[in-house]
Amino acid sequence: MDDFKTIRFALIICLGCSLILASAYSLLDPMYKTNKKNELRELVLRASGENIFADADKKIKKPIADIEAVFEKKISFVVLDSNGTLADQQDVFKLSDTQQFKETNGVKKYYPIFVYTADNGSKKYVTQMSGKGLWSTIKSLVAIEGDFETIAGFEVIGHGETPGLGGEVEQDYFRDPFKGQKLYENGKQLYFEVTKGKAVGNHQVDGLSGATMTCKGVTAFMNKDYAVYNRYFNSLRKGGM
Repeated sequence: MDDFKTIRFALIICLGCSLILASAYSLLDPMYKTNKKNELRELVLRASGENIFADADKKIKKPIADIEAVFEKKISFVVLDSNGTLADQQDVFKLSDTQQFKETNGVKKYYPIFVYTADNGSKKYVTQMSGKGLWSTIKSLVAIEGDFETIAGFEVIGHGETPGLGGEVEQDYFRDPFKGQKLYENGKQLYFEVTKGKAVGNHQVDGLSGATMTCKGVTAFMNKDYAVYNRYFNSLRKGGM
C-alpha cells in the first residue's frame, strides 16, 4: 500500500510539472518568436548599413517600434529554392530552422534574400548564409551591394562555437573586414577565404587564432551559398526577375 501511495504521489507530481511546463511554453512561445523576429530585423538593417542605435556610442538601441518602421519602409524580401530561382511565395519569418539551415544533399530548401532600398533608391541584397563550424551551425547574414559582387556587411544570427575562439565570429574585429571584399569579379565567382595567414587581395579576411575549423566552416558556406544566390543575381544582371 505504501508503494502504491508513493507511485501515485510521484505520478501526480510529474503530471503537475508537465502541465506547468506546457502552460509556460504556451505563454512564452509567442514572446520568444516576437523577440527573434525583432532581432532578425535589427541584424538585417545592421548588415545593410542602417543605424539602429540612438546614441553615438552604439550602446542604446532605437525603440523597437522605430526599428520596425524602418524595416517595413526599406526592406522587402524574396525566397529562393535550392536552384537559385524564386520559390513559391513564402513568408521568410515563418520558415523553420530546418527549411533555412538544414542541408540535404549539400543544399538547403530555401535561401532568403532581404532587399534593402535606401532613400536614394540604391539597393543591397542581404543573403542568409550558414554552415557547420566546429561545434555548431553558424548562421549569418551577408549583405551584398547592388553590383551583386561586393560584400556590404556581415552579421551573425547565431552559433554555438567555443567562447574566446570560434565564438569570436560575432565580434566586430572579425566581421568588419568582410565589408568591401569581393565574391564575384570579371564575370566569375571568386574563391572567398577566411585565411589562416595574413589576408591579401580583395577576397580574403583574416582568420581567428585557434579556431581553424570555425574559419574553414565560414569559408565553405560563403562560397557554397553565394553560388546559389549568384544564379539569381545572374538573372538580375541580365535584367530578369
